[in-house]
Amino acid sequence: MYKWLLGLEKFGSKLGLKRIKKLLKLLGNPEKGLRVVHIAGTNGKGSVAAMLSSILTEAGYKTGLFTSPHLHDIRERIRINEKNISKKKFNRLLREVKKQHNKMKTAPPTFFETLTASAFRFFKDEKVDFAIIEVGLGGMLDATNVTKPLIGIVTTVDLDHTHILGKTIKKIAKDKSQILKGLISITGETKKQALQEIRKTCKRNNSKLTVVRRKSDKSPLLGDHQKKNTAVVLETINQLKKLGFKITKKNTDNGLKKTKWPGRSEIIRKKPLTILDGAHNPAGVRSLKNLLKTLRYKNLDLVIGIKHKKDYKSMVKEIAPLASKIIITQSHINPLKAGIIYKEAKKYCKEVRIIKNIKKAVKEVNKESDKDDLICICGSLFVVAEARDAYGKNR
Repeated sequence: MYKWLLGLEKFGSKLGLKRIKKLLKLLGNPEKGLRVVHIAGTNGKGSVAAMLSSILTEAGYKTGLFTSPHLHDIRERIRINEKNISKKKFNRLLREVKKQHNKMKTAPPTFFETLTASAFRFFKDEKVDFAIIEVGLGGMLDATNVTKPLIGIVTTVDLDHTHILGKTIKKIAKDKSQILKGLISITGETKKQALQEIRKTCKRNNSKLTVVRRKSDKSPLLGDHQKKNTAVVLETINQLKKLGFKITKKNTDNGLKKTKWPGRSEIIRKKPLTILDGAHNPAGVRSLKNLLKTLRYKNLDLVIGIKHKKDYKSMVKEIAPLASKIIITQSHINPLKAGIIYKEAKKYCKEVRIIKNIKKAVKEVNKESDKDDLICICGSLFVVAEARDAYGKNR
């Protein structure tokens, strides 16, 4: 069944709700019976989802979590109470979904649409108390935008996927804010143009909006940007408590401490200090740069690979000036050619070379780095996943 699901990638990525709605109808519309927390945003949505899942699980609620992409195993995308869906249940689920999928041969649902429908069906069958759903791309036409959430969240709005969502903050905010149609909406975004669009959507949908302007020192994840994400999480918990859900301070504190979100400012080794970060757009790389500036090290050895159609010039400009040495690499999934990144990186760093194979790049940088140096591997979650494999951290 894995092979069948992965084979759907041949249909590519297509925005739109017609196919997912039909598939869900064939599956009995499981999305309608769920208590959903729906999360969109340019950056931070996965971190917010992971923290919320950990806290609600700690509070004793059966909590479903749907995220993307995965790092090592596709089953990471569908979890209940912090555990991946089992192989047995996943195969059984896919067999059921395939039966309905086969009825749509003239307009077959894509890989992501099929996986989204599968998650909704699994969470309904398992009778979860909460389904935390992370948007795949954008908001308005994303396959996850088929449910009316209890709480909708837009973490941040910045420039990414501009060829699809629009080339301005205003247009991107308008698109992402379309998930804000539940009883309560929360955002950590404070830029004027973005906030105007978010407010308009909430007003039209009669959704009460809370704007989170503070940061929280309780963040379990590295980086100043995670302090804002944590504040968004704490406000979400506050709103759930107002609605009558029992979540104690101890549940919240323990849930935050237990949060695991691999590949995001993840310390994989301490000597030399080695950080893996899936930052894949200028805003994400800027947050990573700010984190690196707070650390003490002799030289920064940077390994970077970037996905095709990303704003690689802005990404390289943000972080390359900090590096003493740069190795350009490529993931196996939709990479930007290393030679293109090389030309850009040379503008900011004298020592730049290409090692396309990520495992070889990791081996080389480890061999050359001193214990007082800092190794940072970044640019794409696909690059980070292969780097984690190289370090033996694929579980």
